[in-house]
Amino acid sequence: MNNFFTLSNRVFTSSGANGVYRFMKKILAFIILLNCSFGFSQESKIFFDWDFTLFLMKTTFARMRDNKNPEINHLLEDLLKMIDDAKPEDLAKKDFAYLGPAYRYFEKVISDPTLAKQGHLLTARWHAVQSIYKVFLHMQAQGYWPNIFPLENYLPTGDKEIQERFLIQSDTPPEMKAEVLSQYAQELSELQKTGRQNHRILFFDDDPKNVIATRDVFIERQSQGAWPKVDLYIAYLNPRRKMKDVMPEFMKISSQGKLTAISNEKFFEIFVKTCDLYLK
Repeated sequence: MNNFFTLSNRVFTSSGANGVYRFMKKILAFIILLNCSFGFSQESKIFFDWDFTLFLMKTTFARMRDNKNPEINHLLEDLLKMIDDAKPEDLAKKDFAYLGPAYRYFEKVISDPTLAKQGHLLTARWHAVQSIYKVFLHMQAQGYWPNIFPLENYLPTGDKEIQERFLIQSDTPPEMKAEVLSQYAQELSELQKTGRQNHRILFFDDDPKNVIATRDVFIERQSQGAWPKVDLYIAYLNPRRKMKDVMPEFMKISSQGKLTAISNEKFFEIFVKTCDLYLK
């Protein structure tokens, strides 16, 4: 420590402004080295629901459970019908009437191949993973989506493959989603337990039951010390807004389990900063 102060004093007194500049460059380099050595990195995961979040699709409950026959893809059929029913002028600007409230966020995520790897589709549908993946491949091939999520990021909780992969114990969609998000929170917390910036999970959903289940699990678990350095941001984007008065539209649950309502502008700022991590 004495050598450090001796060095700093020599730089400031004998070398003038140039010495100060060189000394500060060394300090900055040392700080950067510390960041790299101790892993002051930040990882983010972004999760989108499908129905009434990305798209306002008219589909029956039976058509949401087509995973018994891999030859049938009701999700793709319904999406193509939705596009066929849209007006040509709306299709030209990719702004047709059936777009859900989270579509603008989704469009940003798939705008870049690196950022798209952080995107996930977390839906209570029962479609097979491959069925959903084929929908995304079709939309990409038709020029609607420049990039799509990796195959492993399609998470229909009703599909047996996903239930086995995440060891899902519940049989209700809200708790299933909460279990999946909990496991991602655990993975993020294990990536790095020191650092100045918390890892982030951004969760977009329209169903108040899904939001409440996830909210309550994170508050309970994180208040007990689980998943340190992981912040959860929830966008409750229900176009029907049945629970607007009793639940905030945008909220943050900190790594200590503290719930805070945040503004639309603040959530959007967090979303942009999250995207920028992968666009640089």
